[in-house]
Amino acid sequence: MVRLTERQKEILGFIEEYVREYGVAPSIRDIAARFGIQVRAVADHLKALERKGYIERLPGRSRGIILKKSPNSIPLLGFIPAGKLTLTDEVFDEYLSIDPSLFGTGEIFALRVRGDSMVGDHIVDGDIVFIRRQDSVKNGEIAAVLVDGEVTLKRVYFKKGKIILQPSNPEMEPIEVDDAKILGVFVGLLRR
Repeated sequence: MVRLTERQKEILGFIEEYVREYGVAPSIRDIAARFGIQVRAVADHLKALERKGYIERLPGRSRGIILKKSPNSIPLLGFIPAGKLTLTDEVFDEYLSIDPSLFGTGEIFALRVRGDSMVGDHIVDGDIVFIRRQDSVKNGEIAAVLVDGEVTLKRVYFKKGKIILQPSNPEMEPIEVDDAKILGVFVGLLRR
């Protein structure tokens, strides 16, 4: 990547720290307040960071700054329901500044949890779960699973030719299916 000025390094570092702490990018006004500079100057620095390949900007969004992938980052791909099976359309292309090697080997991605079906495993609405991409799991492991175009996070059991997707919330029933695609196995969690 292209070399940054000292101020661009400071702003990029602030954006990374802000995303780690709050789970969203700072607004232009947040950046201006942090460095005591004009909003226009921040906009110019962000344009330079985007041109140099360090960030991407989403037009029309006040916090529409996406950090580009670095060797020490994990993609946050969107939301995963931890409840009833539902189709999730909303996908972000954001990167968390977390070293993937913390979760072992393999390709790691992150998803933000929606729902409360996994509360018994201490996975609650709003948590970020880390998933190692693989197409199989051991009996009883927590996994991101695709069923008929719908995705969910559940414990997976194999029983007499059926796949049981087991929530860890006693108020919810297991889901029994003939076929499902394993997207990956749960390897970690981040709660803010």
